[in-house]
Amino acid sequence: MVRIRQEGDQYRAGGHTKKVKKIFADRKIPRAVRDTLPIVCDERGIICGPFLPLADRAKGLDLKIVFVSEDDAPWKQ
Repeated sequence: MVRIRQEGDQYRAGGHTKKVKKIFADRKIPRAVRDTLPIVCDERGIICGPFLPLADRAKGLDLKIVFVSEDDAPWKQ
């Protein structure tokens, strides 16, 4: 399923539990944009999303994911 972020969203990526809010803030994604970005999830939680690293549990799965680069971000042009 695909949804926007929810309050308290977090997941394991890179061996650490990370909050989606902090990742977006660290990458300087504008607040107005953060609530519009699609996040790919399953019944166990977050798998990936724009500007988010792939969840540890998803590594090795056969996933087809569309890549979005920060360079393509409309607010950076």
